[in-house]
Amino acid sequence: SGGGGISCSSSSPDITNNTISGNSAYNGGGISCRENSSPQITKNNISGDSAHYNGGGISCSYSSPAITKNSISGNSASWSGGGGISCSSSSPDITNNTISGNSAYNGGGISCSSSSPAITNNTNSGNSANYGGGISCDDYSSPQIRNTIFSANNRYDIYEFDTSSDPMVSYNDFYGNPDGVYYDEGTTSYTIVSVMDSAIAECSNNIGLDPLFVGDTLSGGSWTAAPVYNSATFQTTLTDSYASWTENEHAGRLLNPDTTQNKQFVIVSNTTITLNVWDDATTIAQNSDTYMIFDYHLLLASPCIDAGYDQNVPNIDFDGEPRPMDVLGIDNNGPLAEYDIGADEYNPGVTPTPTPTASPTPTPIVLADFRATPTLTLVKCEVKFFDSSSGYPDNWDWDFGDLQKSIEQNPVHAYDAPGTYTVALTVSGPYGTDTETKKDYIVIMSLPSKSELINAILGKGNIPNGDVNGDGKLDVADLVTLINIQP
Repeated sequence: SGGGGISCSSSSPDITNNTISGNSAYNGGGISCRENSSPQITKNNISGDSAHYNGGGISCSYSSPAITKNSISGNSASWSGGGGISCSSSSPDITNNTISGNSAYNGGGISCSSSSPAITNNTNSGNSANYGGGISCDDYSSPQIRNTIFSANNRYDIYEFDTSSDPMVSYNDFYGNPDGVYYDEGTTSYTIVSVMDSAIAECSNNIGLDPLFVGDTLSGGSWTAAPVYNSATFQTTLTDSYASWTENEHAGRLLNPDTTQNKQFVIVSNTTITLNVWDDATTIAQNSDTYMIFDYHLLLASPCIDAGYDQNVPNIDFDGEPRPMDVLGIDNNGPLAEYDIGADEYNPGVTPTPTPTASPTPTPIVLADFRATPTLTLVKCEVKFFDSSSGYPDNWDWDFGDLQKSIEQNPVHAYDAPGTYTVALTVSGPYGTDTETKKDYIVIMSLPSKSELINAILGKGNIPNGDVNGDGKLDVADLVTLINIQP
């Protein structure tokens, strides 16, 4: 159910210097933290992971981890929130991270539900969602968002769903966000930063200027061959025969392999004409697609230099360089100390190049897992089964407990007789075989008679199995469904 890469339940491990890529789970495609877990999640590459529900990269449920100096990119949450990070009844410290190219239904970068995390000195860029490409807040969520760059996110950098949520937003930079900066209390849209600061009491000292990243100086191009995925190394090789790169100059940077979408991949290494990235990019990139390389270090001319707040902020940046770093002749924040906005602290004595990502050869483990909906229903009504196994299985063998089987990845099954059924899924692939069995998982009730259902609809009786169509209501539509199932 949770943690396609790493699962933490009532535990607090140190998770440091790992590549966590290409995993999937119901919650927490990369890492799941639940039941009062408080791990230290530091300096990891968390990329290309997916969740069916919450937290493509990291899911926090009733937990408060420290999430620091990570690259969280290209992750997705299909049905709900937090493509990069999901916070549910949790208040983690989210500091010095680059959160980019993630996607979700709400909160492409970060989603907060009944949560108030401290979000400090991050770079939140190129994320996408239906609601809140940067951050979404709902159900009494009031995160403190400070010294963070928001750039090129869609559907608002910050999206408040309701009046119960009031994030504190100060000393941030908002730029290049096509749909707007802030959506306040589910009703009011703001597209200009100064207007937002004037109108919303919780917003102050924010700017709306181009942050000027090193990546802005890097040229893009178009692929000259189809990408090739290597399942043994979990890396994709992409080729631009017209490039003339220096070997490994782009290691540690990020790549959008098709600029018609937002997903980003971490570059592991490069030759003069090829780039190797973590995870399978072949479903996104094609021959002749236009690409772009990203580097979220600041240029000297950046307005984010010496523009940040100087209280309760980290004393190092995402490369481990010290904060604050005084840049002679630049003073963008008056009397405050020389702290920059974003994950990077500009260092005039260092040429800003990313730290290459470690390239261990991972050894995946096949772990079977699944879920179903609904788990309580009626005879002859559909039950949908969803595979959430990890470790790259490519064969599925379902046993529904009624002598019926399926080899589909996500089958749909209807039971012909009432009862309680144990379901098992066996998965296999290049990295092994595993079986998950859920005892007494599906409960099937008998169909009501037409007369019983009509009396219940008319209020003349109460039956537990009247919701034949499964829409949560008892009405004539249930009778129509029953007649179609049992003429």
